[in-house]
Formats: sequence, structure tokens, C-alpha cells
Amino acid sequence: MVDATERLAVLLNLETDFYDTSDYLDRMQQMAQEASRPSSGIDCDGSFPPSPKKRKSEDGSQAEAVSSSASEASTGSVINKQWREKICEWAYQVIDHFNLNREIVCIAMSHMDRYLASYPTPVDKNMFQLLAMTCLYLSIKLNEYKHLLIPGSKSTMGTILQLSRGYFTLQEMQKMEYEVLQRLQWHVHPPTPQVFVKHFLYFVSLEDAETHDLAQFMAELSVMDYFFVNYKPSEVAIASILNAMDRMSFGYADFAMSALQRSGFDTDSENVRECRDRLERIYCQATQSDIAAEVEETPRKASMQANGTVSPVSVLAEPTPSP
Repeated sequence: MVDATERLAVLLNLETDFYDTSDYLDRMQQMAQEASRPSSGIDCDGSFPPSPKKRKSEDGSQAEAVSSSASEASTGSVINKQWREKICEWAYQVIDHFNLNREIVCIAMSHMDRYLASYPTPVDKNMFQLLAMTCLYLSIKLNEYKHLLIPGSKSTMGTILQLSRGYFTLQEMQKMEYEVLQRLQWHVHPPTPQVFVKHFLYFVSLEDAETHDLAQFMAELSVMDYFFVNYKPSEVAIASILNAMDRMSFGYADFAMSALQRSGFDTDSENVRECRDRLERIYCQATQSDIAAEVEETPRKASMQANGTVSPVSVLAEPTPSP
């Protein structure tokens, strides 16, 4: 039987060797800006380049694609952090509606982030929405045993398509699913911060339910924030545990740090400190005492105020379809 130490070693190797990701938004935005930047106006032969219309007639679809990229960049249609945040909120809303495991959203976002990190060109809003829906479907398909059915649908994929108000077709989602699996090379079982939290708490021999729940809540806070894309799930998990212990178990955080360090984990690395600072800031914002008095009150914020361990991204608003 594989013990906890061996399981944790496997998870650490997986996150480094197969489930690593990187910042893709800055790269895509830079590429879009370069595509939209006007040329110097003179070709190598000393003549002025033809107008976009003339290029289209001479070069065909290739010139049309370049013109489209420039137009998208100039109108701000390149994906950004806010789009990712909204799609993550929508995913949690779907998961909560069907009473599924909330870790499914974390897995889906891992699929999406890794796909986009390896995607060579910028993506527009339509492709981003289709990709997000497909990743959520794939995560549900691989981690749940029941079908999500609503009136008019015959499968989980059909249900998710209906939630997009019919903007995408079954064939488009099936094609995107195939592309996701190929680009991810079938690495579709990422180790999540939530999994690492469970294993790390075992190492510090902590059985306090409230501290465990708060650490899991801290880990869940990281899912929606693009900031954590550049950090490993294990680093987020350690930061979540230490922050939770600082709040729930007086004086226990130092013991936990020592216990993890004796097991070979760097609990005071720069990355862990940065994760701790960011999580603490998000947690304070999510649980601030005057949240109920804000003008733009939402059910999500009211829920956070009532219970600090309720997810901050469970909203009731329906996703906005692409125009």
C-alpha cells in the first residue's frame, strides 16, 4: 500500500513535470498589440505597401486574418483577467446549481490555463468561452458519475450547451474537446491546491475541522485569481494552511512550518510568502465587515459576509453570451 509520503512525492512530481503553467495573458496581449501596430509605411523595395483592401484581394484569407487580428486588438477583444474571473464565477454557479464537488472548477481552470499557455496565438472572446465551457464539461465528465440534465438536453454536454443559450453547437464543443485533450496530451488529472492541503495537514497531524475548512477556503480563493497561475498548487496549499493556522490555531503556524520543513518542504520560500500575502489580501476583502453596506450588493457578497467559509465566487447571475 502506498503511504502518504509516496503519494505526496508523486503529486509534487506531477505538478512540475506535467501540469506546469505560465502567464499567457501578457504574451497574447503583446502579440495582439504587435499585430495591430502600423508598419513603417515602406516595403523593402522602397515602395509603399498596398492598402488593406488591396492586400485582401491579393493575399486572400491570410491578409483577412491579419486585418481581423488588428481589429480585435484595437477594440480590446483580446482575453483578459476580468474575462477569466467572470467565466470562473459562471463555472461555480453551474457547479453549485447541480450540487457537484467544487474542486471540479479548479480542475477545469487548470485545463483552460494550460491549454492557453501552450496556444501559439491570441484567442478571441468566442473561442475563450467555448474553451471554458469545454474544460468545465471535461472536468465534470472525468470526476462525476452523474449526468447533468435539464429539460431539452440528453447529456451533460447538451446541458452546458443550453447554458450558453445555444450559441455553440454540439459539433463545435466535440471538436474543442478533442483539441484540448490533444494539446494537454491527455494530462487531465491535475493535482489541485485542495488535494495538497489534505496531504500537508496529514503531515502536521492537524485534525481540527475548522482550520481544515478555512485552509480549503483559502485554497479555493486562489482559483478565480489569475495571479496564482504562475504558482504551483503545492505553494498555494502551504500558504493556505499557514494563513488558516494564523487565524484559527494560535501559535500553531510555527509548529506546522517546522513540521513541513522537517519533511523537506520549503515553507518560507519567496513564492510561498507571495501567495500568503495575496491570499490574506483576498480573504480580508472577501470578509470585510462593511460588505453588506456596499451599493452593489450581490447574493455572493451577502453569503460571504454571513459565513467566511462560503465560496466568494458562487453567483446567481446567468453567463452573458457572446454577441
